[in-house]
Amino acid sequence: MFKADNPDEVHAIFDWDMTTLGDPLIDFGTLLNYWPDPDDDPDVVRGGHAGLNQMGLPSRSQLTEYYAEKSLLDLESIYWYEAFAQWKTATVLQQLHYRWKVGDSTDERMETIADGLPRFIQKAEELLSV
Repeated sequence: MFKADNPDEVHAIFDWDMTTLGDPLIDFGTLLNYWPDPDDDPDVVRGGHAGLNQMGLPSRSQLTEYYAEKSLLDLESIYWYEAFAQWKTATVLQQLHYRWKVGDSTDERMETIADGLPRFIQKAEELLSV
């Protein structure tokens, strides 16, 4: 998305099928769901690409602090939004696996995509037990 007053400047980047109308914290929680963090388990891949946590990106807590500062939103309950994003991701993975299982998808990756479901559900439970 480009700035209205300067079409040469990128104002935002988003994935249409994962964005929402309404509470911006739902989108921010989704971002946190995929954001790699140096403290993450090295065997867990966030964002679908191994090695992102070695790219020098800010941590999720640093990103959250920055977002709070710039947006002036109260992020005291951001853990709920990240947990919601974990649950949403688990739901999408289950749907993709189901489509493969019933023959609506020929993408062989979908056979095992649901293997990651327990990790997303466990992370959501951890976030909600704060």
